[in-house]
Amino acid sequence: MTSYDISVAIFSARETPDVLHGTVLAALEASRGLATCCDVVVNGPSAALAHGLRDRLAQGGALLPGVTLRIFHLPVADKAHAWNTYVHALWSRSALAFFIDGYARVMPDALVSIRHGMGDDPDILGGTGVPTHGRSAMRLREQMLRSGGIHGNL
Repeated sequence: MTSYDISVAIFSARETPDVLHGTVLAALEASRGLATCCDVVVNGPSAALAHGLRDRLAQGGALLPGVTLRIFHLPVADKAHAWNTYVHALWSRSALAFFIDGYARVMPDALVSIRHGMGDDPDILGGTGVPTHGRSAMRLREQMLRSGGIHGNL
């Protein structure tokens, strides 16, 4: 089994192939320099989104060195089922896993920054990014930086 520095799981159901493609590219850029297993988990009855993403990626050239990209389609339209399937059947078992919504665009330094911030402290069980776009992003970001919390998109 290949050893990875990090795992990235991108969960998608209703995004367009273009939006999901942008999310994947942003996540890969944010993991530059790390051995990465990036899994895209598309859940819902239609496999069209997974196929559309494959088509877009095929047009986009080569992946970064050290990156494995896998795309899965789960026909059950249930995010909890997608998470459970990922954790119990798909996850590469890296020491650190990132979970990203299919429409979220992570900043270029996000994954490396979170990984650095968590370090090797065995008492830290999770970390998060903070929102950067949207109507309430600034207020929520300031609140999280002041009081903590987990943001669901990353």
